[in-house]
Amino acid sequence: MLLPFFPEDGQEDFTTQVGDYTVRMHSSVPGTRIATATDRKVLNLLAAQIGTAIRAGTPPSRHVEIGVRDIMEAISYDPTLGGSEYARITERLERLAATWITTEMPIGDDVSRKRQFRWIDAFEQDVQAGGAGQKVLRLKITLSEDAFRWILGMEGFEIPRDEFRTLTASRPSSWRVFEICLARLIRNGGDPVWIPLDELRRRIPIASDLKVFKARTLKSSMAAIADNPQMSGAISLTLETETEDGFAEIAPRQRVRLDKVHVCVRKGPLPLPEIDRLLPASAARDALMEDGM
Repeated sequence: MLLPFFPEDGQEDFTTQVGDYTVRMHSSVPGTRIATATDRKVLNLLAAQIGTAIRAGTPPSRHVEIGVRDIMEAISYDPTLGGSEYARITERLERLAATWITTEMPIGDDVSRKRQFRWIDAFEQDVQAGGAGQKVLRLKITLSEDAFRWILGMEGFEIPRDEFRTLTASRPSSWRVFEICLARLIRNGGDPVWIPLDELRRRIPIASDLKVFKARTLKSSMAAIADNPQMSGAISLTLETETEDGFAEIAPRQRVRLDKVHVCVRKGPLPLPEIDRLLPASAARDALMEDGM
């Protein structure tokens, strides 16, 4: 899911513009943060589990049982998985359930269409009390209809579980820059592609202005991607400005017109993954109907 529904940590309300869409995220629980980029890992794991079921010939369902150990290992950076890690699972699920996403898009004749949804409708845990604290034995998550539809119908690329944890160990903004640039490169057939600076910032999304985004967030993200063998094996990034003859490379802190700045994405030495979707759009709709929604 390459949509900008997961801003940087700490936000309680966030609005961004992507193409014709206005996207607002807010929490239904006052004083509670909206779902973060790290929380999104839960949805990635659910999507992977749904994909495994589809490939095995099982009808897809928005009610997903997932291995507690699997989810803890994917979202935890601590090799010791204890009570605090179980508590973090619950916190992530609560943020995903509390976060509402509102989209608005013009559809013609001065008419716009609004849609509001959240990621999770419900979750269920079997919890065992013990001397070292509570332990989650079983976890079942019910995706919302819209989240289930996004997972089935949106394009994406698969990353092996061990690589996924390594990639997402970086800052959320670096991980986000990587996946957006990689997706754009794949769609362009592996040929170099130039992404306008403002478009990339809005898709992160992040609250800083364009100048700060260029000098800080993007600079650190490009360094993190260059230092990560898996990321740099897939893509290489340079910051470039438009000229009369094409593009010229610049330094992140170099003063130039921001509306002329692009991120150039080139292919690395590793093979590119394929972009696909779990089900074709028509089949996804049929599956949703069969699931009784």
